Amino acid sequence: MKTIGKLFKFLVVITWLAGWFLAALAVHVVRTPGKIAIVPKDRLNLHDTYVDIRTWTTAEAFNHPKLTARVFQAGKQDLFEHLGSPMDIAKLKMDIENAEIVPTKSVPDEIETRVDVR
Repeated sequence: MKTIGKLFKFLVVITWLAGWFLAALAVHVVRTPGKIAIVPKDRLNLHDTYVDIRTWTTAEAFNHPKLTARVFQAGKQDLFEHLGSPMDIAKLKMDIENAEIVPTKSVPDEIETRVDVR
């Protein structure tokens, strides 16, 4: 019976850890000067899971276009209020919407370019 109890505890811990890992894949945790906010990601990945934007400028926000776009899409533009005036934030939003976000290269594309077909 002790083995079943240990197995059950092990499975509970593994399930708990998998849940936290899945949560980390699905959200951005954004730290601002006044609060910590959670913004949903557009796809599951570990990129920009925790972002401290307390010292950011509008240029730095523009250098993180996917995160910045998600903040605006989620209606949480108040997270950027420390970046400047409402006009600066509106300009940032317009610049991000007009910017072409280049998708990252997928693994099959990289493999395909390395294969030498003769």
